[in-house]
Amino acid sequence: DGDFTYLLAGDEKTLTIDSGYGAGNLRDFLQTLTDKPVSWIANTHHHLDHSANNAYFDKVFMSAEGVPLASIASHSFEGIEFPRDYDVEVISEGYKFDLGNREIEVFSIPDHAISSLAYLDKGGRILFSGDEITCHGKGINTTVLNFKNQLEKLMAHRSEFDYICCGSHSMFSADYVDRYLENVNYILSG
Repeated sequence: DGDFTYLLAGDEKTLTIDSGYGAGNLRDFLQTLTDKPVSWIANTHHHLDHSANNAYFDKVFMSAEGVPLASIASHSFEGIEFPRDYDVEVISEGYKFDLGNREIEVFSIPDHAISSLAYLDKGGRILFSGDEITCHGKGINTTVLNFKNQLEKLMAHRSEFDYICCGSHSMFSADYVDRYLENVNYILSG
């Protein structure tokens, strides 16, 4: 339950993106989908619906801002404790995962959450954006100019992805980045 979880398999390793907060052992289920070891998970951000099941994995990758906040229950889960004693590796912009003939590059794009990271799978031509770039609108929690700067960072790599996978929708056209940038330019032009 929660938002979407993605499993990326290379020739040697896998990377899970986001763990949701559903019942059952997510890692055991994902292992039924591949013969490669499922041991790593990367969070797009710290919110519970993306990090509650991190403890099932051997190593959790997230931004430094997410470490003190990940897997903490929100008010609607009051009284429920999610395990937080997992091995964390802090990553930031420019970090690259080598899965064996499949490289995933990390971008820092905090707005929806201070810990937000996006993951670019150049081989699959997919950007995994968490809740930062969605196909159902965008509430901006920063300035419009800061959001524009984040979009321009992604636009520098726009020729490398055709699709976006976010937390709440499995896959949609990457032209949403173009459309959001067009909108912020319109707003900033007065």
